[in-house]
Amino acid sequence: MRYATITLVGLSIFLSHPFALGAEEVTGDVRVTDLEMTTRLERISRTSFRYLFSVSFINDTLFGSTLNEVRAEPSSTQSGITVDVDEITIGDLAEGMPVTKEFTMVINRRTPFDPSAIEWRFFAQTEPPPQPDIVVTPTAVDFGSQPATCEVSQPISVSNEGTSRDLIITRNSPTPESRSNFTVDLSIGGPYPWRLGPGQTRNGVVRYTPRELATHAGTHIIESNDPDTPTLEVPLSGSSFSGGSVTESFAQSASLNPKVDIVMLIDKSGSMFDDIAEVIANAQTFAATLKSNGSDFRFAISVRDNGCVAGDVPWIDNATAETDIPDIVDAMIALDESHGVNTERGFTLAEAALSPGNLAEGGCNAGLLRDDARLDLVFISDEPEQSVEAWTYYVSAFTQLKSDRREVKFHAIAGDYPFGCSSASAGTGYYEGTVQTGGYFLSICTTNWASELELLANANAISLNTSFSLSSYAVPDSVRVWIDGLEINEGWRHLPYYRVKDNPRFINIFDVIAFDPGSIPALGQSVVVEYELVPDCPVAQ
Repeated sequence: MRYATITLVGLSIFLSHPFALGAEEVTGDVRVTDLEMTTRLERISRTSFRYLFSVSFINDTLFGSTLNEVRAEPSSTQSGITVDVDEITIGDLAEGMPVTKEFTMVINRRTPFDPSAIEWRFFAQTEPPPQPDIVVTPTAVDFGSQPATCEVSQPISVSNEGTSRDLIITRNSPTPESRSNFTVDLSIGGPYPWRLGPGQTRNGVVRYTPRELATHAGTHIIESNDPDTPTLEVPLSGSSFSGGSVTESFAQSASLNPKVDIVMLIDKSGSMFDDIAEVIANAQTFAATLKSNGSDFRFAISVRDNGCVAGDVPWIDNATAETDIPDIVDAMIALDESHGVNTERGFTLAEAALSPGNLAEGGCNAGLLRDDARLDLVFISDEPEQSVEAWTYYVSAFTQLKSDRREVKFHAIAGDYPFGCSSASAGTGYYEGTVQTGGYFLSICTTNWASELELLANANAISLNTSFSLSSYAVPDSVRVWIDGLEINEGWRHLPYYRVKDNPRFINIFDVIAFDPGSIPALGQSVVVEYELVPDCPVAQ
């Protein structure tokens, strides 16, 4: 590396270049704008002390160019003043931008300090330093028009076309508004920063999954140490089309079976203490509502890992005295017992309670499940469902207990879906189970448990459909719903298939229109759903 020499006499600095500088000469000058003693650091001898100095430099090159990798070599021409350092690293000096550094000198106190006694020699790189050069191919990715909800991809690569310095990538991600439709995967991997040596290339793919019928535009950001393009933006674009319009009609109907067996599964973990107290306090209202609406019911609570209902009374029914209900519920919840390992696995608790051995003659729950009665499972938890198997497994297993799968419903009192609340996590798993079976999903975040349990008791008696499964897959955000000819814009949710089709925990689930508890169509009302059909996806080549 060759340097130009710059010599300071006093406070005037002259640039000299006694040897060839290559393609360009250095024709500007450098000034010391300030030299100040700031701190006395230590005594060296009886008369000498080490002092800390602050010195400022400025680049006054004639054409406004930057002097690269500047370093200074200070020395003293005066007896009694010694400079401690051989050189001071200044770095790059942009024109007009002062840089301040510190260095130390030993000065005899009998020597008056004269700044002009400090001689400065400067060295600056005369050729631009080597830099990384990021190149992304292609510079923009346009997917054109693609089938809605289908994933398509295009290749992308990032290269370092610099000659002698690593490219360091510190960010590689789409902007927030782009993430729902576009992803970019590069085969670099590992934690940031990523390094690409000179001439190296990494290949990857850009994926586009249009979630609804729309034209999409996004941006992928790559941040690196390329001085010319520290933030590189790759525009992303595409649009989607559907497979045509579909209209389906449903009629709200209720179960004609007056008999219902209700099994409640309760999470007894520590955070559920207040919620369990609410169940006990309102159980009498729940049973009284079942009795008043004419239900032929059996109601039990199961909390043990073995599934056996605790206490001396196996279930509550129409013959149970209302005054006895709180004590029976208290015994079933087994407050004097610690919770088991499955307490936050409601579906596992239900599987144990309804196991063939427990329901068989002589089993601990014999008689709880009647052959000619409907089955309602009620799950209460402030956590997501955490059983080992996917929730679809349990929906399939429990609905097979009846000859007509519509005679089995899941209900849940759990954390608000999909985000939960301050006191409970979202009840995922429970929510999907209720939607798939047409049951109620009520909020454990409420303070009005009496009304929640009363609503649930009436739901057990009437057994209205709370959701309707579509015969085909609907493009999200394309769904419209009418009840008795009046379009309804709120109080219902579309659960689209595309969100779960690649997750092994959620298989074979069709699109569903799920109504909120306060918006469920009344008995006899008609429900019309119009939507855009998800088209066939292209076959991967």
